[in-house]
Amino acid sequence: MPKHALDEESAVNYFLREEALPAFVRAPTLIVRAAVGTLGADRGFILPAEDAERMRSVIPDCRIVVIPDTNHYTVVLPDAFTQELLAFLGG
Repeated sequence: MPKHALDEESAVNYFLREEALPAFVRAPTLIVRAAVGTLGADRGFILPAEDAERMRSVIPDCRIVVIPDTNHYTVVLPDAFTQELLAFLGG
């Protein structure tokens, strides 16, 4: 595994620890999740629902949006994503 990939994975794992999040996230936060896993309807989620809920519980002013009928690779393509993002940004 290339060193940069290992460094990135280590950083992600550090910031997913709930005690680390509040110190670094100080702005309103939108967590966007795909409704379908990359390995099937309920398998292979990049961000499982439990992890998203855990992050929401420790990040002030945070909300979760699940985009229907999308996976990790397609979650930003539907109009639903754009609508949720614009609503979050106040537009």
